[in-house]
Amino acid sequence: MTTLWIAPKSKSSETRDQIARTAQTNKVISLEFEDGTVYKVEDDLAAVVAFVISTQSRVRIQAVDELVSPESAAELLQVSRQTIYKWQDLGVLGTEHQGTRRMVPIGDIRRLDEAKHARAEVDSLLETTTLAEPMSDTDYLVALKRARVTGGIEAVRQVRHEQRAAQARSAAAQSR
Repeated sequence: MTTLWIAPKSKSSETRDQIARTAQTNKVISLEFEDGTVYKVEDDLAAVVAFVISTQSRVRIQAVDELVSPESAAELLQVSRQTIYKWQDLGVLGTEHQGTRRMVPIGDIRRLDEAKHARAEVDSLLETTTLAEPMSDTDYLVALKRARVTGGIEAVRQVRHEQRAAQARSAAAQSR
């Protein structure tokens, strides 16, 4: 492993040549930052890092999601393949083309599955709970926010309905 110290925006061709030689002769390079953080970079990535530093190029780094077929996505989400295509057309799920195939990013599937489970939890809670007493203002706002985040507009409507029903029951009980 070789450690190179590179000055920011170094114009020295000697430094660039040293980096190029290091990238060609070593499979592992070490990048140490001013704060003391050290990263070991291996194989092809070491060559890329050395090239970027030596040419002082700008680079965009982008994470790439694993892609799955619509059939696999449908199986994971427990829906039909046609539903996957419909969701892709509506923008609910992303689409990456591999040749003629429309692939689905696994990150989108995870996000949708989490939302689906969260919505099921909210629905279950609302089905099993009928408010005997109205919620406090703070609890009501928290319940609305949780419903909005996890269950969407329908869950918010249901929370509002339960709160109004509890307020009506409470008002009726007080008037007796």
